[in-house]
Amino acid sequence: MLNTIKEGSTWRLFAQIDWVTRLVLLALFLISICCVAIIIGKSIELAAKRKNLKDLWKRVFAVRSVQDLVMIAGRVRTTLGGTLLAHILNGAGYHIKTTPVDERPEKLSVGELEHLAMTSEQLVEQNVSETEQFLPILGVTAAAAPLVGLFGTIWGLIHSLVSMGQEQSADLSVVAPGIAEALFTTLAGLAVAIPALVFFHYLSNQLRKIEWKLFALSDRVLAVVRRSSGE
Repeated sequence: MLNTIKEGSTWRLFAQIDWVTRLVLLALFLISICCVAIIIGKSIELAAKRKNLKDLWKRVFAVRSVQDLVMIAGRVRTTLGGTLLAHILNGAGYHIKTTPVDERPEKLSVGELEHLAMTSEQLVEQNVSETEQFLPILGVTAAAAPLVGLFGTIWGLIHSLVSMGQEQSADLSVVAPGIAEALFTTLAGLAVAIPALVFFHYLSNQLRKIEWKLFALSDRVLAVVRRSSGE
């Protein structure tokens, strides 16, 4: 295969393909560029969020009072976990920007605590949904790219058979280029689909870990707020 590429026969084969096959290859090429951009962007985004969430996780699980949480929230309220922390504290009456650290708001009722837990869960789901944006494109690409390549292959085989009928020859030198042209699109489809499938599952797994940590963080903060309300 490498010798074939070095000799330039693959490029000559590409130059001979018809316009339908070229459109299929162009579509796969554009899809691959889109997938690479999503993979790079989401990898960087999720890595940054995991790091920030890990640091916040350690600090929150070391606190013993709501006042400590207020101090932490004032520094990290722009991050993913900080937004959740600020939401819970604001809902409990500890307004991050205006409430002094040593001021204790009125105690929350059981119904208010349950409502705060529900809204916190909704915020986590909203944040995860926003972070998940564009990831489904990888899943769709993993499923559709082989089919697009298969379409190009079937078209190429039909084109090759028609050419054989016109030349009235089944010689290997006549058949082989058409078959190679047809299979080229299947190879391109698999080359796009396999990385998309791998990174779709990898990035989805990273997102699920972030979701789990957000729920655990929410439970921890709510537990501290409940304990403070019960005092």
